[in-house]
Amino acid sequence: MKVNFNRSIKDLAGEDLTENKVLVTLKVVATNALMATFEDEKGLSGAEKLTRYVLGQKIHAAGADEEVEVTAEEVTLLKLLIGKAFGPLIVGSAYQLLENT
Repeated sequence: MKVNFNRSIKDLAGEDLTENKVLVTLKVVATNALMATFEDEKGLSGAEKLTRYVLGQKIHAAGADEEVEVTAEEVTLLKLLIGKAFGPLIVGSAYQLLENT
């Protein structure tokens, strides 16, 4: 499936979410989650870290209106990691963007 990671994360009123006057996008949320390490992943293998890095590179490299081809497994991984990394507002908005591509 193709996903436009440049779409903005929305607040509860449906307005674009900003942080320090910078638009928060699915690209920022996804790449931050992919590059993070979590307490419950202390034994994460190098191969899994590489998988996350490569997916992060692919998402980061996408142009302003370019869609990124991702697999169902990659979307599942993104949802898992975004769910660990962020609170309900960002998780809810990001999941909606990933599911409604």
